[in-house]
Amino acid sequence: MSASGSPPTTPEAGDVFVLTAKGVRERHKAEDIRGHDFRQSGFLTPSELRRIRQRHEQFIRALAARLAMFLRLEFTLQLSKVQIVGYQKFIENLPSPTHITLFKTDPLKGVGLLVIPPRFGLTFVDRLLGGPGQAPEEGRDLSEIEIALIDQIATLIITEWCNHWPEMRGLHPSLLGHENNSRFLQTATQDTAMLVLTMYGGIGEQSELIHIVFPYATVEPLMRVLSPSLPGSDAVPARAAKPRWNPE
Repeated sequence: MSASGSPPTTPEAGDVFVLTAKGVRERHKAEDIRGHDFRQSGFLTPSELRRIRQRHEQFIRALAARLAMFLRLEFTLQLSKVQIVGYQKFIENLPSPTHITLFKTDPLKGVGLLVIPPRFGLTFVDRLLGGPGQAPEEGRDLSEIEIALIDQIATLIITEWCNHWPEMRGLHPSLLGHENNSRFLQTATQDTAMLVLTMYGGIGEQSELIHIVFPYATVEPLMRVLSPSLPGSDAVPARAAKPRWNPE
């Protein structure tokens, strides 16, 4: 029975009752209700996404300079997108074959991905071996020696990323492995939210997309660093008054 004494009306087929924030029951169509994953509640609001983009724009500028010095060649790097993408959707959109480096940034949790097109990776290899940094006419599978050379670039990229989080002391990057087919990746569950940094890297006239991908578990502590402190949160708490004896 309802509070007024009349029996509650039953929802029609396809309708459900929803309890609003004001404590009122309302009827809504089932298709209008979206599921919510409380494991990733409130993952990156628009303001948080702006702050993390600003931090990574600084990272991109510094990384471009570091790569240019390392390669002793003009290297351009431009941040294209900073977005949230589901893990399954991201790996399905990756071309095959590709060169994926799995990495970790201790003590942060989760496994990140650095995606470099094989043809662009061979451009790095050509330059590291003393060449002008030209891409081959056709892409091909990378040899173990070429992968080891590309790992030098990957280590530089991840190390520079760690250096741009001075608030997180002791970040230590490590490479975990490689993959050339995204279908065999199992670094996160299918519904995991991923922070995807998409950037254009260029050597001469060649320009390719590079992705740096972080799971939710990695980004969550960083967002607490970027979140502005509440007014008065840094103030010294007032000293408690000395208790007085009440003679009564």
